[in-house]
Amino acid sequence: MERLLQIRSKPVRLMIGLMSGTSLDGVDAALVEISGFALDTRIRLIDFITIPYPQPVRKRLLDLIEGKPVQRASAANFLLGRKFADAAQQVMERHGLKAGEIDLIGSHGHTVWHQHRQHSLQFAEPSVIAERTGAVVIADFRVRDIAAGGSGAPLVPYVDFLLCRSDTYGRILQNIGGIANCTLLPRGIDQVDHLIAFDTGPGVMICDALVKAFTNGTLTYDRDGEIARSGTIHPEWLEVWKRDPYFEKPPPKSCGREQFGSHFANNLLANYPLNADLIATVTAFTAHTIADAYQRFLLPHAPVDQIILSGGGSKNPFLVNQLQQLLPSYHILSSDEVGLPSDAKEAMAFAILANETLFGQPANVPAVTGARHPVVLGKIVL
Repeated sequence: MERLLQIRSKPVRLMIGLMSGTSLDGVDAALVEISGFALDTRIRLIDFITIPYPQPVRKRLLDLIEGKPVQRASAANFLLGRKFADAAQQVMERHGLKAGEIDLIGSHGHTVWHQHRQHSLQFAEPSVIAERTGAVVIADFRVRDIAAGGSGAPLVPYVDFLLCRSDTYGRILQNIGGIANCTLLPRGIDQVDHLIAFDTGPGVMICDALVKAFTNGTLTYDRDGEIARSGTIHPEWLEVWKRDPYFEKPPPKSCGREQFGSHFANNLLANYPLNADLIATVTAFTAHTIADAYQRFLLPHAPVDQIILSGGGSKNPFLVNQLQQLLPSYHILSSDEVGLPSDAKEAMAFAILANETLFGQPANVPAVTGARHPVVLGKIVL
């Protein structure tokens, strides 16, 4: 505990945030400086890297997610711990930092299963990260919220509130990773309890699976939306897919591969032709479900001036153009344009959440997750 108190007493803390998203791309590592906590939080990004998963590791993760034996699960947890430690060490080495010179690491881990309001499992053993880096590690953020009756997700809206609230603009922050999630920040918002945030549905998860099948594994995603751009959107397919009951369910809510992973993609492959039209329509599906979610659950609550995009899907011009066509009255921009690096955002967020835990500050948002009360998130490995 003395070490935690020493870190707390520092005016500026050198930290690393680690994150691996549902798209299974790799491990993101953000090296940051953080001062203050809660409403006084200030963060400066020093460096950001992504360490891609080698194909054998990615396959092991997919096998695990799709229900392979528990022995493999235990091995994968430690394997990912080593991969997360590699990412932390590489970003440290780029700045001449040795073991023990990082104050704190916040690691989200990689979600292998998430059941709304019931249970959630993240892999990347934090003890391995602590041993390899010499840092205090805070990890496993979701389960404390679930224990308090919440869904354990989304957690980043708390960070959205700290970093992106504005007295000038009403904002929606939209992350488009494997799953897409949004946060409404009304103009002048000053209390985290007033947030509305939830998963809108699939991000690029379904599209990535179809692209891999379409290219026989040559590509793992639709770079710059080139395949989708060559196809034709089929509105009648969209109408069928949009009947999924998740989209009508009011927040708080969250989703994952359990709803929109391989089962959903395989169903499309069994019932539709695998061509550019299918990829174009699935990409449009993401845009439509995002826009529909705004119309149902966000725009009736507050005027919005800006829609700020982050995540891998924000790099897909075809997807962004579809979203702009569906929301012509709104200014859509990248989080980079408001000073929050799009690629690094989620890794930075878990550094901030670890900092809140260090100060005993609750960082879930019951209005967002459905928890009975605010809780301090994460488990600490010294």
